[in-house]
Amino acid sequence: MNMIDFDTDDLLAELKGVPVPGHMDGLMRCVFAMLEPLIHEVKTLRAQVNAIEEKGIRFCGTYQRAMDYQRGSVVISGGSSWVALKASPHGEPGTSPDWALMAKAGRDAR
Repeated sequence: MNMIDFDTDDLLAELKGVPVPGHMDGLMRCVFAMLEPLIHEVKTLRAQVNAIEEKGIRFCGTYQRAMDYQRGSVVISGGSSWVALKASPHGEPGTSPDWALMAKAGRDAR
């Protein structure tokens, strides 16, 4: 089973269906109590990753102050390409931590 693709509900149901001796019952309840919040967190993180991967990056052309950029927007400014690290980034590319350099401008005709 690929650990990235496992279904957390199936895993929990499968574990709960495993017969255990009576003296292990308390231990199994403890294990489930620890597993359930972790499984919930995995589901939450998986949903966040899926949302990020669905949107990807979007090329928006030359940077314009008046534009409303979103996280993943890619712009050209000063000959370099920049990617917005958050929705509605503040400042201009190259002067704000809300933008990351994606590809630095090269030397002209050399």
